[in-house]
Amino acid sequence: MAETTPTPEPVPATQPETPSEEKTKGVTTDKPSIEIARIKYAFWLGLIGFSLTLILACVLAGLSIWTEFKDAQAVTAVISPFLTVLGTLVGAFFGLQIGASQTAQLNNQVEEANARADDANARAQSFAAAADPVKLNEAVEAFKTLTNKRG
Repeated sequence: MAETTPTPEPVPATQPETPSEEKTKGVTTDKPSIEIARIKYAFWLGLIGFSLTLILACVLAGLSIWTEFKDAQAVTAVISPFLTVLGTLVGAFFGLQIGASQTAQLNNQVEEANARADDANARAQSFAAAADPVKLNEAVEAFKTLTNKRG
């Protein structure tokens, strides 16, 4: 009876969980609702700011008719600090919202790239585990030879 040596079965590549899955186990994160909330807050901030500006303009127009605010320079001196602060706050709010959105997108891209790299690493390790040790050493030596010629 001829005995046959069992051939090693290839090790299947494990599918690692992506970093986002690991971080959010048991936690529900609803990113679209966060974006909708940002848009709503920006809308209300803008609406309130422009409403206050309109009210201030009406008050100043009424004051200029009945009081000493007769020249444009006096009206400008009263309204410009208010508009400066309002413009600064609205600009800072929108700038932070854009920055936060870009940061979130970049973090998602980094997580996806890391997940792909982890998957490729797991596949390479499973192939290496299933390879013939002699042929694997030959391949490593050939790789070293090729990289030394380039360097």
